[in-house]
Amino acid sequence: MYCALVEPFPSPSYSLVEYSTDRLEQLESLVVSIIEEANKTTAQKVVGLKQCKFCDGLAHCDEVAHTIQEEALSVIQPDEEEYCNEVDINWSLEVALLAEKWAKAVKERARDYISDGNEVDGWKLRSSGNVKSISDANLCAERITDTNQLGWAEILSASSISWTKLLKVWMKKRNESGATLKRSDAVAELELILKDVLTEKPKAQSLVKSK
Repeated sequence: MYCALVEPFPSPSYSLVEYSTDRLEQLESLVVSIIEEANKTTAQKVVGLKQCKFCDGLAHCDEVAHTIQEEALSVIQPDEEEYCNEVDINWSLEVALLAEKWAKAVKERARDYISDGNEVDGWKLRSSGNVKSISDANLCAERITDTNQLGWAEILSASSISWTKLLKVWMKKRNESGATLKRSDAVAELELILKDVLTEKPKAQSLVKSK
C-alpha cells in the first residue's frame, strides 16, 4: 500500500511511503492500544502545549490548571538568580502559551454557560453593539457619487486601500491586457508607481517554537 503526504506550503510537495500488510497491522495495533490507554479513566494526564492545544477538555482540566498555577508561583521568586536558564525559560514559555489557550477556553466555556440561561456570580454577558461595514465598495461609491455630495477624493479619504487586494487586481488586469506578469513583476510595477505613497512597517516579532 502506498501513502502520500501532501504539503501545500510554502510550495506544493509530497512524500510517498510504501507499507506492507504486516507493517500496517502493526501500526493499527499500536494506534488502537494508544487510544484505548488514553480513554481509560486512570490514564495519566501529561500536560504540554502540543497535546493540549486542541483538547476539548482544556477549560476544565485540573492538571492543566495545577501546572499553570505551579509554574506561576515558581517564577515569582526574585531572589533566585539561577531561574533564567534555558531549561526553565523553555518550560515557562510553553506553560505561558498553554495558559493563554486555557484562559480563552475558560472564557468560552463561561460565555456558553451564561448564554444557556445560567448565572455566574459577578459576571454577565454584555453586547458590544453591531459593527457596520461596506460589503460592496463599487456599489457604495456609485451611490455616494450619485448624490453629488462627495467626489472620488472624499470617498477615498474615508476608506483604505488594501495592498494585497490592489496587487491582486493589478496583476489580473495587466495579464488580461496581454502582459505575462508574475507576482514579483506586479510588485515591482506597483512599488515604482506608488513609491512616494507606499509605506512599509516591519511586523512585530513573535515567539514560536522551533522545530
